[in-house]
Amino acid sequence: MEPATTTDSDIGTVPIKIATWDIWDGRNARLETALRALNKMGMDLALLTETKLTDGIYTRYSSGYNVIAPNAVSGRQGGVALVYKDSPYWQVESVEVHDPNIISFEIVSGRRRYALVGLYIPPEDSTTMMKAQQVLNPLEDRRDLIVMGDLNVNLSSPEGARATEIALSLASFGLLDLHQHFRSGRMGGTPWQQQRGGRVVGSRPDYILSKDRKPFRGLWHSL
Repeated sequence: MEPATTTDSDIGTVPIKIATWDIWDGRNARLETALRALNKMGMDLALLTETKLTDGIYTRYSSGYNVIAPNAVSGRQGGVALVYKDSPYWQVESVEVHDPNIISFEIVSGRRRYALVGLYIPPEDSTTMMKAQQVLNPLEDRRDLIVMGDLNVNLSSPEGARATEIALSLASFGLLDLHQHFRSGRMGGTPWQQQRGGRVVGSRPDYILSKDRKPFRGLWHSL
């Protein structure tokens, strides 16, 4: 499983911990393993990517999490899942599956509402971002918009026409990379790194993007 990117965010007056995590494969009890790990990390809500779940076969509830997962295109690639705990302080509403790799929903607490779009863009894929734009267009004027997921591009240094197009498309909605706002210390967004074969290799955290940094307390990278 890839490391998770997580944030603390104030929804109303009660903090909520959200995460995005590429789990590589949710079949054969790996989804349940991921949910147990999220529970140990104290996550309230997460977008899981690369679930590879098909035919509606998956656990709907485990380790305290409700699970909503559209069918992946195949058992070889893609798929997302929204997982969240029930809370007396906030609720998940208006869940809508737009594509095997795109899901949208709202977090509601009292009068406050946040619009979230979960997104997975497979490597070399050239169509998912166009579909995501159609989902994002009606949300363009919402200050509370949050996009989270695995984009398979480096937004700060896009390479090639495809990556540049994805970066420009997301930037056109005024979305900020929270990783750039929490760069050091315990709550920093430092990528995972290790020495391997005499060189340093690492992993860029999956993205959590928002129009407004203020509701977020911090971001960190976990294994």
